Amino acid sequence: AGGGDGLRWRRASRLPLPVGLVPRPLAADQSNSAVAYGDRLLLKLYRRPEPGPHLEAETLRALTEARCPRTPGLHGTLHDDATGLVLGIVEDFLPVAADGWKAAVRQVADCVDGTCPTVPATGGFTSRARTLGRAVAEVHTALADAFGRQRADADDIAQDAALMTQRLKLAAEEVPALDRHRTRLAALYDQYARAATRGCPLFVQRVHGDLHLGQALPTDDGWHLIDFEGEPARAAAERAAPQPVLRDVAGMLRSFDYAARAGLRELDERHPDAGPADRLRRSRRAHAWTVRNRRAFMDGYAEADGTDPHCHPLHLRAFEADKAVYEAVYEARHRPDWLPIPLAALHRIARA
Repeated sequence: AGGGDGLRWRRASRLPLPVGLVPRPLAADQSNSAVAYGDRLLLKLYRRPEPGPHLEAETLRALTEARCPRTPGLHGTLHDDATGLVLGIVEDFLPVAADGWKAAVRQVADCVDGTCPTVPATGGFTSRARTLGRAVAEVHTALADAFGRQRADADDIAQDAALMTQRLKLAAEEVPALDRHRTRLAALYDQYARAATRGCPLFVQRVHGDLHLGQALPTDDGWHLIDFEGEPARAAAERAAPQPVLRDVAGMLRSFDYAARAGLRELDERHPDAGPADRLRRSRRAHAWTVRNRRAFMDGYAEADGTDPHCHPLHLRAFEADKAVYEAVYEARHRPDWLPIPLAALHRIARA
C-alpha cells in the first residue's frame, strides 16, 4: 500500500504493474468513468462512491485470488484516505471489437434480414450463447467457492417473494400499464414461494447481480464477465445479499429478448419502407432467434454447472418477471420508446 493525504492505493496483486502505457479515456457509463492504459490495464473511477465494503472490488479481489479465468484480474483499489471510500479500481483491460450486446444485435439484424447462417443451431450467435452459458456457470462456481453457498429456508424465500410483490406494487404506481398484470404476477410470486420450499432445495450465494449481454465480452479465449456492481438502482446491502444463481440466468434471458427487439429496430432503419408482411416476417424470425439463443444459453449453463435452468421454469418465470418490472420502471424514466419491450415480456409471462 502507498499513499498520503487524500488518496491511497492498495495493491491486490504482487505482480508489478507495467509502466509507460499510453492512457486514453473510454466511453463512460452512467456511474463510472474509465481510462484504458495501452491494451493492458483499465482504471475505473466511481462517480458515486458508496460507504462500506465495495461490492465490485470485494468480488473481483476474491475472483482474482481464485484465478477465475472468466473475469478480469484485479490489480488494486484507489481509496479516499479520510473516508475509506473506494474511488476506483485497476483491473485487466480486455480489448474487444464489440461486447456481447453489440455482437448479438448485429447478428439478429443480419439473421432476420436473410443473411443468417444456414444452420442456425450450430452457427452464428447460437454457439456463442452456449459457451456464454458455460462461462456464467464457471463464474457462479468460483463465487460460491469464494463466498460460500447456503440453502434458503422457507422464511428467506417468502421474504424474497414479498419483496418482489412490493416492487411490483411500487412499479405499477409509476407505470400504470403494469397494473393490468398485478394480480397474475403476484400469484406467480406466491407460487414461487410455495414451490421453492418443496422438491429440490434452493441455494443462494454471491452473484453478478446485473447480468446482461453488455456485461459479457467475447475474447479470443472465451467469454469474460465484467462490472460486478449489481443493479445501480438497488441499495448496496441488497446488491451484496446472497441470491439464487437463477436470477443471473433470468437477467441474461431478458437480455436476449432485448437484443432481438434492438435488432428489429436496426432493420427498420435499414428498410424504412417495409410493408406489414415484411415486418411480421421479421418479427417471427427475431422471436425464433430469441428462443434458440435462450435455449442454447441454458444448455451451456447446465453443462458446466450441473444445475439445469430448464428444470426450474417457475423460478425462472418469477425472476424474469421481477427483472422485467425493474426494466419497465427504468424505461419509463429514461427511454419511454423502449417501454413496450418489458411490457410485452410481462404480458407473455403473466399469461404463461
